[in-house]
Amino acid sequence: MPASPEPTAMKRRALAVPVALLLLGSALMAPERAAAAEGEHEYGVAGGGGLATTGPPFYARAGAQYLYNVRDLWSLGAVVYGGVDSAAEPRFGAFAETRIIIDALQWVPSLTVGAGVHDLDLALRVTGEIAWRPTRDGAFFARLTSEFGGIPPLTGVEVGYRFIRGAASDLDF
Repeated sequence: MPASPEPTAMKRRALAVPVALLLLGSALMAPERAAAAEGEHEYGVAGGGGLATTGPPFYARAGAQYLYNVRDLWSLGAVVYGGVDSAAEPRFGAFAETRIIIDALQWVPSLTVGAGVHDLDLALRVTGEIAWRPTRDGAFFARLTSEFGGIPPLTGVEVGYRFIRGAASDLDF
């Protein structure tokens, strides 16, 4: 008489089929990777604060940003913001920007350089950012930003959310 398989081996085989089916099903049903893509429009809102090197030492502000992804790793856009410094003086700015994306996957590090005005003075804006894009339709971001040429020069941190529409999303404008 042939020997019957060991009960432990039978249990492993019986468990292997459902596990394999579960893994295959989750791979087929997993959402598409959220990555930056050419032709997308990004609409962002952010708030933050920071330090000034001269004058009132602190500031707080909120703003809006628009970016168009010309290529997968290059964007053009604009940012506007308003806020107050620690002396309760109003502050505002508007910049045209270009962004270079370092890696366009779910985590999106980038460097942005812009020129514009800060409180009616010509200024340069440099931003390092990390965005987390859990879906194709949006991204949370945090950025370190510095503005030079305005009075006073500013360095701060901003956090926000960006709505993404266009080539890779289902909602085209």
